Amino acid sequence: MISNQLSKFMADMNVTAIDALGKEFDPNFHNAMQQQSGTDYAANHVCAVYQKGYMLGDKLIRPALVAVAAD
Repeated sequence: MISNQLSKFMADMNVTAIDALGKEFDPNFHNAMQQQSGTDYAANHVCAVYQKGYMLGDKLIRPALVAVAAD
């Protein structure tokens, strides 16, 4: 119930989560924590998300903490 209320509040305030998994790494929205080799993802694409990032409208609140696929 609390989770639903928090989700509704965030939606009402125009706060959205950044969808990072599988997307090309963008330092404007992602903070790379490590590089991983041997993944199913193309090089320079996000292969793991450790912490979600959030946007307030079109402004970045917190970048997503991610791992990036290496060559």
